[in-house]
Amino acid sequence: MADKWFTGVGSRDTPDHVQSFMGYASHVLTYAHWGLRTGEARGADAAFDRGAARGARKEVYTPERGARGHNSPLFLDAMEKRYEAWELVQKYHPYWTNLKDQYHRRLITRNVFQVLGPNLDDPSDFVVAWTVGGALKGGTAWTLILAQKYDIPIYNLGSSEGEQRFRRLLSEYETLDM
Repeated sequence: MADKWFTGVGSRDTPDHVQSFMGYASHVLTYAHWGLRTGEARGADAAFDRGAARGARKEVYTPERGARGHNSPLFLDAMEKRYEAWELVQKYHPYWTNLKDQYHRRLITRNVFQVLGPNLDDPSDFVVAWTVGGALKGGTAWTLILAQKYDIPIYNLGSSEGEQRFRRLLSEYETLDM
């Protein structure tokens, strides 16, 4: 299972109890040798990052070097395929022209790598996210739209159906001796 990846993202306003579950889920999955792809944002991203098992494979994508104090080498300007990612965003993002400023465009572009990997040719096997009521809302909506375009399964913990489906998937790995 060395080449399996999941993307863990969600709202910066993800409730604390959901963040705790995200951290737990991240630990279980990374302990079972899944790689984690996420960002550096507070809330859901940070919960997935913190929860990852010690020594786990993880890719933390940031919009710029040192964003939010994160030392990840996977910041947008270091990404060889950043222009291709930028083109994907312009092609598929529903509100690209309405984004406030360059920084927000960089955040959205960074999300492409969270779903498709560093060379945009290795999509995650699934996405775990949280949005209010499971709706396509906020910056996370773009990540979910992109996952849909690539037929990547989504487990949105903001909906009871999404949470139940994800808990069933997670239960397959919870029996491992951690």
